[in-house]
Amino acid sequence: MNLLRRLLVRTPGPVRMTEETSSRTSASVRGVGGETSGRLTTPVEQACPYCAVVLDPPPLRKKRCTDCKQFIYVRKRPNGAERYLWREDQLPDLDAEGDLYEVFQSSGLSFDDTMARYAKQHGGRPGDILWAVRQEQFDVAWADKNWHALQLIQFQRAWQLYREGRDPVGELTWEREFELREHAERGRTKVKVMADECASCQELDGAIFSITDALATPRLPVRDCTASRGSSERGWCQCRYSAVS
Repeated sequence: MNLLRRLLVRTPGPVRMTEETSSRTSASVRGVGGETSGRLTTPVEQACPYCAVVLDPPPLRKKRCTDCKQFIYVRKRPNGAERYLWREDQLPDLDAEGDLYEVFQSSGLSFDDTMARYAKQHGGRPGDILWAVRQEQFDVAWADKNWHALQLIQFQRAWQLYREGRDPVGELTWEREFELREHAERGRTKVKVMADECASCQELDGAIFSITDALATPRLPVRDCTASRGSSERGWCQCRYSAVS
């Protein structure tokens, strides 16, 4: 429990497992030549991570392979300075590994040792380990009814799903509920919607609801929001509730 509280306090950062998330694959990321490991594999130096053709000179930034025409990504590992070549489908786990590095390091934990410990329970895929860590953080915050920490944890879990190309709406819905409960805990009774930029969200802009009504009939996030983030085409609604004085 002390370990979990360290992770929570240092990195507040969602919800109970859904049917989709609890059945996530624990398959490791496959590297060039079909090798697998308990964690992300390191791509072969100077070789395309898709077709293994030697690239001379190797790319220094994102570019298409001259042979297979697939996009190659150039990224560092979270605990190293060298740059490696990655496939697009490897990026979510690479991002998850980066998140885990920050969580463990900020909590004073050894990255490699802690990763190995979690891998024994949850498999070696960084995305699965990150999901398990966030779930443990959630359980601690839920026991304390720490609505602010729950919002942050929920946001991070939703963002993990979003960057994996999956639907974050369920997780964002819980985040908004925790936002409302924090307002209620502070003695507020009404909230106003601060809308995102898309047309669907703008229909709610400035709308005022009692917190009781907003909790009973969830309106945020807007399910047909079209305000995407990054390269994704999926909506990422960032409408918020603000207190009405």
